[in-house]
Amino acid sequence: MNVQVSQVDLIRFALIETWRMKKMALVLFIIVSLSVLTVGWFWPRVYISESTILVDEYNILTPLMEGTAVATGVKDQAKNARQLLTGQYAKERFVEFVALDLVGKSEKDVDRIWSGIKYKSIVENAGKNVIRIKYKSSDPIEAQRFAAFFTDLFIDESIKDKRRESEAAYSFIAGQAEEYRNKLKQSEESLKDFRSENLG
Repeated sequence: MNVQVSQVDLIRFALIETWRMKKMALVLFIIVSLSVLTVGWFWPRVYISESTILVDEYNILTPLMEGTAVATGVKDQAKNARQLLTGQYAKERFVEFVALDLVGKSEKDVDRIWSGIKYKSIVENAGKNVIRIKYKSSDPIEAQRFAAFFTDLFIDESIKDKRRESEAAYSFIAGQAEEYRNKLKQSEESLKDFRSENLG
């Protein structure tokens, strides 16, 4: 014999049984709540400090260089930032930044600490020409300190790259101008020689 039971009847039955065994339901609720509270209390806290950087790809010399030379353009900002912030140069700057904390540490210890720092850092694209640098740590001061370190390092290197790019473009333009000046001088001398030879 098949008996059809509706969902409303099932809910009503569950509520009636819960009310009948209310003491047991209350004890179960308290146990679950205290368990969640205990896990939350002892779960290690993680602090994330982050900065968002707008990377300006425009080069002031780009209009001058059209048709002659290509100004360098960075497509994947996060990839380039990640390479910069995890490379040997970044490690050297890191060692300078935390020199007092590394007193008495061996090279192996420094490598281990640097690996941990790199692991806790995150660099990601946050939009067109926008990158986000994050650092996570159980210590809020450390999170803020190293997020600021990586941000400052990226900004400093970006400024240096722009300066190098501008200097290279200026040198190129100066070289081209000197070449055209020499050609013009040669043309003037050739014209002068031609006139002196053909006075009549």
